[in-house]
Formats: sequence, structure tokens, C-alpha cells
Amino acid sequence: MKAFATAGLALTFAACDGEGNQTEVLIDRQPVEITSGTSFGMCAGYCVTELRVDSTSITLTEESWQSDLPARTRTLPLERREWNRLQAIVDTAAIRLLEGVHGCPDCADGGAEWIQIEGTDSVRVTFEYGAELGGIEELQREIRELRARFER
Repeated sequence: MKAFATAGLALTFAACDGEGNQTEVLIDRQPVEITSGTSFGMCAGYCVTELRVDSTSITLTEESWQSDLPARTRTLPLERREWNRLQAIVDTAAIRLLEGVHGCPDCADGGAEWIQIEGTDSVRVTFEYGAELGGIEELQREIRELRARFER
């Protein structure tokens, strides 16, 4: 499965520090797309998911390790207020601090989970399935709720 990314757009502006010294201020803009996924190594059926969220839709793609199960993709609409809520809780600075792998994702078939934010660059954090990481817990909960819509 192709991994699609989502990361905050960063702009640098010059500012003064009050003593006439020029400093750089980094401002993160909102993401263009949020992508999240799960995977389970020792699994039958659809074991790999990728959830793509943009300003108008939520798309879930599921794949299997077995060649006899074709990939399946489903899309649901996303309301503008939901996208705005996601925009409000995405903290690209917190995600950048967490960038990389946390814990032992999919060890002992516990599953792996990841979140990626894309703008002009990409930031990705990978962690054990179901784990909550300090600084992005609210985003994790929202993404999991969006993924759960496809289970209904």
C-alpha cells in the first residue's frame, strides 16, 4: 500500500525581539491532508488500513497479506465543520517532536498505527496500535473515530 503523507506547511518570518535584534519566527500552517494507518503482521483478512482525510472526504483503503483478497476502498463525505475541527487540533510542532517510531509497533502482533500530516513537507509518527502519545491524544482519538465510521 502506498503511504500517503500529511504534514504542516511552515513559514519563516523575521521579527524583532524588543531590543532591535532580528529573530526568525516559525509559523505552522494547517495541513492539506491527514493520513493514518494500521497494520497487523500475523493476520488473516484485511490487515493493513490507510485512512486519508482531506477537506471534503474520508477514504479508507484496506489490504490483505493474502493475494486472493483484493484491496478495497471506501469513501465517506466529511463535513466542513469536521475538517475545521481537525485543523484546530493538529499541532504540527507536537507531531514534529514525536516524529519517528515509539514503542515496539506490531511486536507480538500487537499491531502498529501511524499518523502523517502533509502540507509542503511530511511529518510521520508510528506507535503501538491503540497507544496514546502525549501531545497528540486528541488527534489520535478523532482519527480513530473517523476510522470507526467504516466499521458501522
